[in-house]
Amino acid sequence: MVETAKKGRGFNKDTDFLLIFLPILAAVTFFILVLSDKFNIKLFEKNFVKEVVYQRNIENTEKGARPVIKDEIGYTNAEIKFEELTKKLTIEPGFYGLYIKDIGSGMELKYNEKSEFYTASLYKVPIAAAVLKEVEKGKLSLDDTATYLPYDYAAGTGVIGGYSHGIQLKIREILTELLKNSDNTAQNILLRTLSYKNIQDTFDTVVPDKDTSTFYRYNLSTPYEIGKVIEELYFGKYLNSQHKQYLFDLMTDTSFEDRISPYLEENLIFSHKIGNWPESWHDCGVVKSTVTESELIVCLMSQKAPYENFLNAAKVTAEFINTIMD
Repeated sequence: MVETAKKGRGFNKDTDFLLIFLPILAAVTFFILVLSDKFNIKLFEKNFVKEVVYQRNIENTEKGARPVIKDEIGYTNAEIKFEELTKKLTIEPGFYGLYIKDIGSGMELKYNEKSEFYTASLYKVPIAAAVLKEVEKGKLSLDDTATYLPYDYAAGTGVIGGYSHGIQLKIREILTELLKNSDNTAQNILLRTLSYKNIQDTFDTVVPDKDTSTFYRYNLSTPYEIGKVIEELYFGKYLNSQHKQYLFDLMTDTSFEDRISPYLEENLIFSHKIGNWPESWHDCGVVKSTVTESELIVCLMSQKAPYENFLNAAKVTAEFINTIMD
């Protein structure tokens, strides 16, 4: 009689062991990966979840987008340099928040990015977007005029407040003053020209979460939220390509090029908006390379910071941008 039962029985024992052991191994591995992501634990000097996310972001990037960070080595180097940057921000008097995103790769670098700040004139950016949206709908034209009335006046920068009441200004002129010179009177004219519903609808659409956002109601926001607003307006679907470019141009070469801008390399353009409030200074926008056509969203915000110390923070932020966009 041919004996086959013993060999078959031994094979079944091995199979049974694997059937029990492999699910346990898979569960343990999953648990370790979740912990490495949640608590930023690096296994063998690498955070495997971050690597997987980075690769997925590259794959999901729109066709033609040019990443600043092109590979895992660049990603790791950027993280190391960003950690050095945040140490410098920590020692500067004041409190700082910073959000940076590489549009091409999807990489995000964050420091106090969910901390809330009074945004001051960053509020003007969604207002400008609301105007451009009304133009797209055909309900307004950039060549339409609005009248400067006495109660539109607000102190601050810009020239409209020095004009005679009753003067007629084109919408494009008011938008220029709003973004290039951060004119508060221009803001009041536009708020009156549009309905408050138009303004609120724009804020609700461009913020990442309208149910939790306090940007529209209280002018409070975070570097992360402002970064996402900028991403939607420059790269999202809220505005058409013509008005995205119009917004980019209005926020380039403004009257406030004394923060991040002067420390950037010559091949880098910063389309941005600043905000001023007592001991609070902000600078947020998009840095674009004229050489590689890569783009970074950058939002640096502060509170309880002397202006000279904010300038130090802006300088080290610009130096970091230079190194990763080199």
